[in-house]
Amino acid sequence: MFNYLFRLQSILTIVCFMFLAKNSNAATPEQTTFTFKVPSCVGTKSATAWVGNRVVIMIEGESPSSRSATTMNKVLDILDAMDAKFVEFSGLSNLPKQSSYKGLPVIEIVTDNCGYGGLAYHGTRGMSTGKVLFNEVYDAANSGRNAIHQVFLYETARNFYLTRFNNKFDWIMNDNASNWGWWTVGFNNAQAVMIPTSLNYELLYYGQSLAQFREGMVSKFEYYLNNTQYNFDNTWRKDRLPWRQQSSVNDLMTGMIIYSYENFGGDAWIKKVYRYLESNVVSDRSSRTSYQECRDNVYKIWSLSANRNLEDFFERDMRWVISSSAKSWVINRLGNNGGDNGGEEITGIAPKEGSVLKSNSVEFKWDLEGDSHWLYVGTSVGETDILNTGGEFTEKKYIVNNLPNTGTVYLRLWSKINNNWSYNDYTYTMSVDGNGGDNGSDNGEGTCDWVLQDGNALDIGAYENDTYVVGTDNYLYKSNGYNGFSLVDNSMRIKKVDVGQSGLWAINTDNRIYQYTNNTWVYRRGIGTDIAVGNNVYTIGTDGKVYKYLGDGWSSPYGTTLGTDIAAASDDRPWIRGTDGYVYQWLGSRWDKKGNLKIKDIAINPTKDEFVFVDTNNSVQKYVGSGTYEVLSGIGSRISITSDSKLWTVTSTNKIYHYTCDFATMSSSARSINSFENEVLNDDFNQVIFYPNPISNQKLNIKGLPLDKEVTISISNIQGQVIYNLSTTTKEIITLSLKESRVPHGIYILKIEMIDDVITTKIKVN
Repeated sequence: MFNYLFRLQSILTIVCFMFLAKNSNAATPEQTTFTFKVPSCVGTKSATAWVGNRVVIMIEGESPSSRSATTMNKVLDILDAMDAKFVEFSGLSNLPKQSSYKGLPVIEIVTDNCGYGGLAYHGTRGMSTGKVLFNEVYDAANSGRNAIHQVFLYETARNFYLTRFNNKFDWIMNDNASNWGWWTVGFNNAQAVMIPTSLNYELLYYGQSLAQFREGMVSKFEYYLNNTQYNFDNTWRKDRLPWRQQSSVNDLMTGMIIYSYENFGGDAWIKKVYRYLESNVVSDRSSRTSYQECRDNVYKIWSLSANRNLEDFFERDMRWVISSSAKSWVINRLGNNGGDNGGEEITGIAPKEGSVLKSNSVEFKWDLEGDSHWLYVGTSVGETDILNTGGEFTEKKYIVNNLPNTGTVYLRLWSKINNNWSYNDYTYTMSVDGNGGDNGSDNGEGTCDWVLQDGNALDIGAYENDTYVVGTDNYLYKSNGYNGFSLVDNSMRIKKVDVGQSGLWAINTDNRIYQYTNNTWVYRRGIGTDIAVGNNVYTIGTDGKVYKYLGDGWSSPYGTTLGTDIAAASDDRPWIRGTDGYVYQWLGSRWDKKGNLKIKDIAINPTKDEFVFVDTNNSVQKYVGSGTYEVLSGIGSRISITSDSKLWTVTSTNKIYHYTCDFATMSSSARSINSFENEVLNDDFNQVIFYPNPISNQKLNIKGLPLDKEVTISISNIQGQVIYNLSTTTKEIITLSLKESRVPHGIYILKIEMIDDVITTKIKVN
């Protein structure tokens, strides 16, 4: 019966491929001049573009008549199908493109691939190889065979293996901190078996067939399984196999992945592996030397993807030590029926239909049958004015943002069972306290204040009505107008963001510079550590120099002064935080130092020439001219300002704040210093109070600290100079006497430091 089903599946696969080939659009070759972006040694050359449905084959130095159009259409069908299968396996359909033509990723075929068989980047589309390997695919297609060379599978697999996947379980080899990254190679070679197996393609690999290539990998893993003297420490932590030094550990990893694919669920298994690598269901391991966490995470992901507990496979067969906590986690996650239920028992859908929802952002979970799902949310039945997921997804949960404060919302949950779609409707009542809170603007009664937003961030950029942040997961989010942020893109991890007249730009975690256009990250062929967007776009290069984007590259006409952070002004005169911490402005031929304030970040509203900063005490300050500054209310570590003068900050603990009025209404004396929420890093400080504030008798009382703890208390002026310092043991009330320090009138920064805990606030001395 099994053989019959396998043959039937193979026949159906062949039929589907024949149907695809038959219905492909006939490609018309296009003569063009193309800049080859994957191999660095090629540059801009004359080329022929063969445009498929999903990919483009760009061949250096050829004319449209160099190859048979009929054969090239067959090759395009093969590579289009390969691309579709990678997207299906990984679920990554919106990756940025390293190399593109007419909006499609490019497979670059070059005369000299810089000496490499294949080249590609992690997390961005596009690859390159030489004509010799491409001709093997071309010749096979010309003879009527559906065959693909291993290099196309290996390098495309690199595109779809995001660098952050390493955070789940990649570890160092040979106790060498720089010797890591082997799992990605394991996945690349495994895909050279799994993809052609799923598509029923031949594999071309230097005379080896698919079966021979597979056997070469799986045999090493089976040898390990059958020889009990080998274990995790003496084999999996070494970059060479102990019984065969010429073979690397990534061959063992490849064999393990292929073995798991064949035994734990095939296509369905590998799809889930990618989903769990992408999601936060399994937490990242702490470090590359956290071997127990790494082993546990492989066990967790493999088990969830197989939809059964693989404890025996890992402990008995592979001789890996799995922690009891990881085994309990898997058991609880899979539940009594052996399936992943999201970690909690759900009957139907949660929240239950008819529930009152008290937040503008709600996570819905369900245990309904279905291979994948699609979600509509609206203010009437079946409508999508609140949400349309825009595509199917496999997880049985979804976070819905932008829910209204009041009224009724309707959720339609679609489920696909055996390729047939059906839906269930659910109704909820909204009741958000305070009508959803301050939406980030003056409420019409003159109330101006800093408002804490929902969510956490690493960086922030604001322009006009759009505010974007880099979430603590390194994804891009946008303000939803209800004191919270909604996910915009999770196809690439970023660490810096800015937005302005020239659009939305970011720097990813590999320091590459991208622009977000048409819902896609476009690589702008530069590297940097900070980005500034105005009429022009600037970056601080990894060398510390300032660069300006010219449309097709970057120029550095800004001298030798080095910086760490940058902001764009209305003219071509950017401002930077120098490596010495001070503020500098470019004056056309030199950098001008702006006073003696040391800062962490800088922001400019170019429409009004407003300049704001966060200093090294996390205070917000504005530039008033002639090298002088004025401290404002508010705290932060990163700062941005909109064109209508609204301030946004991100604190050192990743909290997001927004000042609800034009910041010109704000000054150090315009409002009570106590009205701004203290920056608290530990729950132990929630009840800490300071009085009197402002200080009128040179004494300040601190009440509410945890008792009998070593503490250091310091007071600094806005220039960062410490003018008072005390080390003591906490008690119910600590009284600071400032008379001997002769503290003059003004605004100061009070910092309380304990082990692993810090609190910073502003005080005023009258």
